[in-house]
Amino acid sequence: MIAEQYVTFETAQLLKEAGFDIPCNRLFLKDGCPGITAEEENHNDVTCNAYSRPTQALAARWIREVHNLHVWCELTKYMDWFYCIDRIEPYEQYEYVSNADFGCFEDALEAGLQETLRLIIKKQRR
Repeated sequence: MIAEQYVTFETAQLLKEAGFDIPCNRLFLKDGCPGITAEEENHNDVTCNAYSRPTQALAARWIREVHNLHVWCELTKYMDWFYCIDRIEPYEQYEYVSNADFGCFEDALEAGLQETLRLIIKKQRR
């Protein structure tokens, strides 16, 4: 069975800092322990002492729709994965390309999400 891949604790922390506000029923507590709630809610709300834990797909979609950045992964001829970050509007190809090769798609996407979130946070701080 193929299961959804949820973001790691580090990515959840970056998502909160970047302003991710989509309700989720998965979360990380402040100490990094994963949890689940019956109802979806925004665990990144300032009154909540936790981090929302979306799927990688939802995080990538939020980045795409809110910040106009597209994170994608590609397989090399050596069967390793790498990620790229493209700006959607205005379109700019290969804003960032990873120089590391990853053993699986999900690891490459997680690294791409983290790098994209760091770019977003850096831009927000300007």
